[in-house]
Amino acid sequence: MKFQNKFRPINPYERNIIERAIRKFSSNLFGKLTKDYCFYINFNFIWKKESYPSLYLLSSKQEQFIKQIRVLNHIYSAGLYIGFIKKGNLLLSLEFVEFIEESKYLKKVKSIVVNKSGERSVLYGNDITYRMISSISEDIEKEDEVLIYNLQHELLALGKFILENEESSLQKQQNKIIFNIIDKGYYLRKKQ
Repeated sequence: MKFQNKFRPINPYERNIIERAIRKFSSNLFGKLTKDYCFYINFNFIWKKESYPSLYLLSSKQEQFIKQIRVLNHIYSAGLYIGFIKKGNLLLSLEFVEFIEESKYLKKVKSIVVNKSGERSVLYGNDITYRMISSISEDIEKEDEVLIYNLQHELLALGKFILENEESSLQKQQNKIIFNIIDKGYYLRKKQ
């Protein structure tokens, strides 16, 4: 079978998937991003076993350049990698989360800060328990996605809060309270 690569702008179905995932951070974030950037998708069939469509965020200058040189069938990636689509859901990359956090697109960030044992645990891909938390945003609710920082305020991971944010229920809870979605240690653990 001949190798095929398809790098193209997203369609309305893919746009809905991206918008739904980004709304978890802010209801108007997707609109702000589409003013300055465009979304592209890549269907790369080199790695058959675990290949999912990859998504990229391109500036208007990058998009203009790509259109001028007319090499879309030879492009594997361009711009900022934002994640991949699996079973109709967008799994965001930590690079994209860091980009939106650093570029100040988010007015208020739902976050937690973990202690040293929490940092180590997160980077090994583990979930977070109450004992690992140094501080936590007050407005976090069950099922919210949260940014996980270490004591030096370095972004370590993206997680999902799985309990109600009530002090008494948090302290009683000995099991995990934040599910680790993706962390910086992932790149060292993944198969090469």
